[in-house]
Amino acid sequence: MHKLALTLVLLTAAAGPALGAGSIGVYADAGGSNCEISDPGGGALQLIYIVETNDLVPVGGSAWKLEWDAGMTMTWIGETTPYFHVGSAKDGISMTYSPCQGGTFLIDTVSMTSAGTSTPCSHFRLVDHPTQGLIIARCSSYDPMPLIPGDGIVNADATCHCNLSATEPTTWGRVKALYR
Repeated sequence: MHKLALTLVLLTAAAGPALGAGSIGVYADAGGSNCEISDPGGGALQLIYIVETNDLVPVGGSAWKLEWDAGMTMTWIGETTPYFHVGSAKDGISMTYSPCQGGTFLIDTVSMTSAGTSTPCSHFRLVDHPTQGLIIARCSSYDPMPLIPGDGIVNADATCHCNLSATEPTTWGRVKALYR
């Protein structure tokens, strides 16, 4: 019985941080299901979607900045968002969702002109806002909670994939120490 109780406590502690973190990713579709973005060329308009994904608790806003590798050669045109915001995605944006949102929803659409010359496996990524960091705000208290960013990959091929979680070797003692 004690082993069962200990197992439940450890599982709850391990799941706690995951349940308290939100995720925002860079996608080729407004539904947040395809993070492989193409650069077809010919001056075509290419839309890049910034999507809040799978938030289990309602959130009231976020702060972040969109960056891309030097190998990505599309040209910035502008962006649209249905939410009140300060700044822009390329310089750092803070936005408030009203009403508060949960689940998966579109927060920003970036428009670019496609040159067709982007290096395969170039990345779009969300990084720290210049003054606020990389955050999602809880709806009830507007306290910041961790944001797990998801990359978009330009001209993905067999050598690159998007939204993979990085791992590193550790010990059980280090994991337990996170919850002391």
